[in-house]
Amino acid sequence: MVDTRLNDLVLIQYGGWVRGATMSPPCGKIHMALRFKGLRCRVQNVHSPFQARRASPRGRVPVLIVGGRVVEDSAEILAALDALQPDPPLLPPAPELRARARVIEDWADEVLYFLAVWFRYGHEENFRRVVRKLFERSPWFVKLLGPVLVRRMMRRRLSCQGTGDKQATAIESEFCSALDAIQSLLGEQAFLLGARLSSADLAVAALLDQVDLPEVTPWPAARIQERALLMAWRGRVRALCGNAAAGDALLPPAAA
Repeated sequence: MVDTRLNDLVLIQYGGWVRGATMSPPCGKIHMALRFKGLRCRVQNVHSPFQARRASPRGRVPVLIVGGRVVEDSAEILAALDALQPDPPLLPPAPELRARARVIEDWADEVLYFLAVWFRYGHEENFRRVVRKLFERSPWFVKLLGPVLVRRMMRRRLSCQGTGDKQATAIESEFCSALDAIQSLLGEQAFLLGARLSSADLAVAALLDQVDLPEVTPWPAARIQERALLMAWRGRVRALCGNAAAGDALLPPAAA
């Protein structure tokens, strides 16, 4: 039975999302985990890094608050959810598999993440599609200034990490290599670490969901969809956790 205290979970995330266009993959990962475990939570939206710093010194989301305790970083949040409700588990019980899950999750968060960011914010045509969705309901002055600020922030982040300094062809090649690596890890297994879904599956699937949007990021979406083994795995993940690009619609309803 789920502890009733878990119905008091608060998830802090960036608000004002339009489906798929601006969902943060780390936030999407937590949405998938909550759905997998059937946990209710209250969502608190923030709209800038300044607001996020009120909940987190890092100024980054997602942040989970449970019982007054603040948990930062999506990997730590998944571990906290497993500690609060062990069944169904996200972290494998075997130490070796748990280590593999962490390595894959770190790779997804630190490598695959920036490839996805580039396809959304570093690619000129895709960037225009993203910000059109991002600011479509905003006041005129936000529509005017918002894209400039978003472009500056995301390109600075990409440049500091290194992806932003690469040629487009190199990024495309790296993305295809990453997809092939995921398929090689799968082999004949149902999930990345074997027969059961784990945090590794959520970390990778949440990122792929954000670029498998033909109306926003057509090139990476086509590369994902042409890999049958990858698509079959994502179907199994979605059957358990949903599509991370669905945003708040993915979450179980909050307690009354």
